[in-house]
Amino acid sequence: MWAKGGAELLDKIGPAIIAVHSAGGPFGYLVANERPNLVKAIVDVEGGWNPFAGQSRWGITGTPFVFDPPVKDPAELKLKDMPSPTGQGQGYKLQGEPARKLKNLQGIPIALITAESSGRNTAAKMAFLKQTGCTVEDVQLKDRGILGNGHFMMLETNRRQVFDVIAGWLQSKLQKS
Repeated sequence: MWAKGGAELLDKIGPAIIAVHSAGGPFGYLVANERPNLVKAIVDVEGGWNPFAGQSRWGITGTPFVFDPPVKDPAELKLKDMPSPTGQGQGYKLQGEPARKLKNLQGIPIALITAESSGRNTAAKMAFLKQTGCTVEDVQLKDRGILGNGHFMMLETNRRQVFDVIAGWLQSKLQKS
């Protein structure tokens, strides 16, 4: 329902950049799956969770994606266990090779924005998106000199610095298209 509504909105307003945060993360990918020609970029600010975790039977969502080769049932996605990226805690799952591609997300620039003190780790989502052929960049705020932010970085006193990083990333990606 949300993907359909987002797609219908893009039909009315035209091409857009989709920014998502936290539990709303899957929404941006679902809208891009529905209207790939109308999504210029996805800015994923600590959105969602690890691939194939919980209800995310289709990778990073619980709702079907357009894969190539096509998938009718998520059980067709043969999965393999991956170790924790930090060596501690729980691992994650990826597709076995050869991995199916997210056909409708090809060529859409994606940024995974992560704050230093949020406790989030993007390695699993990054691996999934790369494996499925997506153009994705891991934007760690600490690597850009923005320290101490948490999960709600857009509400903190240095939110302008966070915005400037995102705006700079968008400008660098969209000038090429």
